[in-house]
This record gives sequence, structure tokens and C-alpha cells, in this order.
Amino acid sequence: MPGVSVSVEVLVVAIVAGAAALALWFDTRFPRLAPTRALGVFVHLVSSCVVARILMPEVIAELGNLFLGIFLAIVPTLGYMCLSILWLVKAAQRALGGRGGGGLPAAR
Repeated sequence: MPGVSVSVEVLVVAIVAGAAALALWFDTRFPRLAPTRALGVFVHLVSSCVVARILMPEVIAELGNLFLGIFLAIVPTLGYMCLSILWLVKAAQRALGGRGGGGLPAAR
């Protein structure tokens, strides 16, 4: 529609929410791909930060198109970061002896 605009803040929130939703879907769909040891989790976390800091700006510059940059570089990188954070939270739950069920305890 002509004349319709979206603020930068709304666009950023939508992109991050979409990437987080993709990370949750990926973890639910492919649970066997999650690292089982803490070292694996930290390797993924560090590598996602390296990709975001070093490779993503280069890919966006090479594409030359903001729209392609968003969908071919930003969303996958943010999704990988969100997935790494999700795996970190799950590893922390396992290390602390949590069941991972969440919620309130059952009433007696």
C-alpha cells in the first residue's frame, strides 16, 4: 500500500521476534542437534557472536540490497544467536538439576 511506513523500532522488534520464533521451532523440530555438553554450547554461543560481529556486515555489504541483507544475513544470524542462547539456558537448567518443565509446583 502506498504511503504506509513502519518505524525502525517496530521493524527491529519484528525481525528479532521472527528470528526467536525460528530458533524455538528449530529446537523443537530438531532436538537431537542440540549440544549435549557445556563446551559445545559455549562453542555455538561464541561462534554465533563471531558471525554476527565479523561475517554479517561483510555479507550485507556484498549483497548491496537491504531487503536481501535482512532475510539472507540478519534473520539467520539472529536466529543462530537466539538458538545458542536457548541452548545455554537449557544447559544451565540441566546443570542446576532442573526438570525443564517450568511453571508452579502442583498443589497437594
